[in-house]
Amino acid sequence: MSGCHPSGGAGRDVAPDAGVATVFAAFGLLVLLLVGGAGVQIGAAVVARHRVQAAADLAALAGAAAGVAPEGEDPCTAAGSVAQRNHGAMTDCRLDGIDVVVRVEAPVTVLGTAVAQARAGPV
Repeated sequence: MSGCHPSGGAGRDVAPDAGVATVFAAFGLLVLLLVGGAGVQIGAAVVARHRVQAAADLAALAGAAAGVAPEGEDPCTAAGSVAQRNHGAMTDCRLDGIDVVVRVEAPVTVLGTAVAQARAGPV
């Protein structure tokens, strides 16, 4: 029986915590990926919010300009067209005196919808 071990192993003793570093590394990588993914989603939401605010601002300005234009185009029609060209959906448009108030929405990846409101009037 020279060189034979009853356990059938190669003669190495295996520590009871062998492989635990792999589990910790895998867990750490998973946490890192989750935090990174959440950061990407939050960043996308912030960018979408800024874009929707810009679309709402431009739509309100277009509506205000249409309201004072001699051609007499409907301010809400003009505002809706500009909001759509800026990848937003105008969900509300109203005239408040001589001001145009619009509300624009756009979908965000998995976090819901970005919403912005803007007001503009003739200068």
